[in-house]
Amino acid sequence: PVCVILSAYAAGSSGERNGRLRSMKVGLQTMIICVIIVIILLIPLGIKARESQIQIIDLIPLIIVLSIAGIGYGYANINALPVVWQLAPEDRIGIYTGIYYMFTAGAAIVNPILMSSIYSLLRLLGIDQWISLFPYMLFMIIVSRLVLGKAKRGDAELPKEKIEELKTRFEQDD
Repeated sequence: PVCVILSAYAAGSSGERNGRLRSMKVGLQTMIICVIIVIILLIPLGIKARESQIQIIDLIPLIIVLSIAGIGYGYANINALPVVWQLAPEDRIGIYTGIYYMFTAGAAIVNPILMSSIYSLLRLLGIDQWISLFPYMLFMIIVSRLVLGKAKRGDAELPKEKIEELKTRFEQDD
């Protein structure tokens, strides 16, 4: 969470400057690369952990890679809602926002259930269930990237006059 918070301003600025969809794609690609590296790093760490020879210094590369993945997550997540708003007709922004949050909450409910089912199945088969976490994560991020690749709109720019009109309207509401 710390890396997401620290990268929030940069992610939003990148979205404005380079396009929100592009920033989201870069964030997801960063996460894909980082998760692959984490999977590779976990192989020797798993051996050391089983032999009780793991030390904090062994975890530093893992912490660095996961921190970079957190920045990638920030780029993807921080730009998502503005894309939803840009896709929504002006009179339906609330509906689109509700749908966005419904799917976000749905994923937060379904993924732990799905992951625990995979854990249970692997445990029944006698396989170390923790080994499945990062491949599962990698699969889900790749699916997200493929779905996002289908998006053709979402970077609509508002004319300066419209931005000023919205600012005035919202300042009056305060």
